[in-house]
Amino acid sequence: MIKLPLVASRLLLPLALTLTSAATTTTAADTSMLPRKASTAANTWWANAAFYQVFVRSFQDSDGDGIGDFKGLTSRLDYLKNLGVNALWLMPIFPSPSYHGYDVTDYQNVNSQYGTLADFDALLKAAHAKGFKVMLDWVPNHTSRNHPWFQAARDPSSDKHDWYLWRTSDPGWRKPWGEPGTVWFPVTTGAQTTSRVVFPGTIQKALGGREWDPNGDASAATQVAPGVFEFVARLPEGSYEYKTAVGGSWSENYGAGDRPDGPNIRLAVPAGGAIVKFVYDANKHTVRDSLNNPGEVKAPDVVPARSGSATATSTATNTQYYYAAFWEGMPDLNWRNPGVKAAMNDAAAFWLKRGVDGFRVDAARYIVENKDDNLPDNADTLAWTKDFTRFVKSVKPDAAVVGEVWTDLPTVAKYFLNGQGEDLAFNFDLRDALLGAVRGGSPDLVQTSMDRVTASYPTSGVDAIFTTNHDMTRPSFASTTQAKTAASLLLTLPGTPFLYYGQEIGMPNGSGNADEEKRTPMRWTTQGGAGFTTGVPWYAFSTNDPNVTVQAQQANAASLLSHYRRLLSLRSQIAALRSGGYVPLQAKDGVLSFVRSTSDAAVVVIVNLGASAKNVTVDLSRVPVKIAGPVMEAWSGRKLANVDARNQKAYPVAGLEAGGLAILTFPAK
Repeated sequence: MIKLPLVASRLLLPLALTLTSAATTTTAADTSMLPRKASTAANTWWANAAFYQVFVRSFQDSDGDGIGDFKGLTSRLDYLKNLGVNALWLMPIFPSPSYHGYDVTDYQNVNSQYGTLADFDALLKAAHAKGFKVMLDWVPNHTSRNHPWFQAARDPSSDKHDWYLWRTSDPGWRKPWGEPGTVWFPVTTGAQTTSRVVFPGTIQKALGGREWDPNGDASAATQVAPGVFEFVARLPEGSYEYKTAVGGSWSENYGAGDRPDGPNIRLAVPAGGAIVKFVYDANKHTVRDSLNNPGEVKAPDVVPARSGSATATSTATNTQYYYAAFWEGMPDLNWRNPGVKAAMNDAAAFWLKRGVDGFRVDAARYIVENKDDNLPDNADTLAWTKDFTRFVKSVKPDAAVVGEVWTDLPTVAKYFLNGQGEDLAFNFDLRDALLGAVRGGSPDLVQTSMDRVTASYPTSGVDAIFTTNHDMTRPSFASTTQAKTAASLLLTLPGTPFLYYGQEIGMPNGSGNADEEKRTPMRWTTQGGAGFTTGVPWYAFSTNDPNVTVQAQQANAASLLSHYRRLLSLRSQIAALRSGGYVPLQAKDGVLSFVRSTSDAAVVVIVNLGASAKNVTVDLSRVPVKIAGPVMEAWSGRKLANVDARNQKAYPVAGLEAGGLAILTFPAK
């Protein structure tokens, strides 16, 4: 169905809306509110999609190891289909030393904890068969410090050295988003340390035939004698103090804040010949250090490496500083080097040719640094956005690119590049306004944000709208009614909605401030493991409330989950709600109302953000298509009074409850 831009002369008619409640009667003229035309991309799949953001690690475990995986996600596709979403955004699925995956060690493979490439292909095939698009989280700004590229780059004579940014001293830059903090980190170039760890037969069950992944450098344990296994690893610098049998510390590549609760195994270079305490977990079939489990196996001894010493270190050539905007374990790539561009484009093409439908670009503001500063949103970063989008579409023309540009709307708008840049951009401004409006009963916050969008965005841009994601504390509400109101706004305002897994059941944030608390396992059932795993979950659940589960809510017509399902179903049926234009009507006295319309159809959305029921009248003369005759209220299924010349300017909608939603539909003309 073709959706044409709205006619400007119809959009700018003056507004008169009357609202009555038990206490007051007011009339408002809000001529300052700005209408917004439908995007010129309105016919694309991404302008009509409803996305669901998945942290694979936390969604569904299929094998009982406590970690979500591809097979688990595949088994839940029917749930997502019934929910009403039709596109998936998978957070990083690549090999990584960290639980979150944003420090990648191989851009053309998958995290073995999630499964194999064949498992991913099976997921992709099943998702496509059910009508889902699948988008991957793409991390072009930086790699892991353990990536082979960076390990090679530590040698100044390597052809990979210029793939990263180096200085002979710290130039004193701030974080690119303006905060103080170190972004240049020293490393001894030319030096590498190795050690060999020998395991007795008591740990054979844990390692035999399995991959062991210390520091992200996955490699199979080798049996060197009956019941004796060894692992040899190259260890980058960094420090974190671990407990040993005789005290001391050793260096490895994790900071305290990045130590996972269990998914990664640690290998260390002990100081003073200490005996390391490792832990064998029979449920997870892993060996872990004693910080992660009270049951200790006092083994193994650190023995001489093949070179003849416990730690073999080559002579250091010099110390240089590398640039890492986010953390020392994530060195930034130097996108001015053509080798970086070629390698990363090759990796992107690998996934597009495999069938992936696009990318969410992580940290899109910070891709390219200037020679003397790391200011975000510079001309070269914008040029990179255009170049990357063009490359993606040269490989797969209908692929989509969405950017994480966490800043003000005028700056976000630059990344659309008049139809030559990213296809969608996340709207952080509207997110804050929406939550503030719901919690405070202040609809003007939403309309003011919508005015900023209209004033800033080109017609080619598609808003990616959301209320939470993996970087934000999951929102809390005073009541389920407020949570439903937030959903009502999210799924009726202009833009492509992005849901974060678990928000449809009101899954709360965990109790702490760590990022892991925003990414806790999904709660499916009230049974042990919450239906997420038959084993021990990789991280604690954020709540034990039996009502915060899919099982408890799916049969309850009044639940938050049912509310999301109904909204998503209506959105899928009504083209104007998916990609139509926007005409604001009311944004005061606790009520937000607006028109969504295509060239030949329109709906009027009314949301009561107030604390009491209201009787509302709306000026339907502002609807930019011809309407007359019967009016249906799609949310409740009620038939309302016919609209005609007598009531068009003051059409009554009575008894809209607190937090309530009304969607007026009209017969096509």
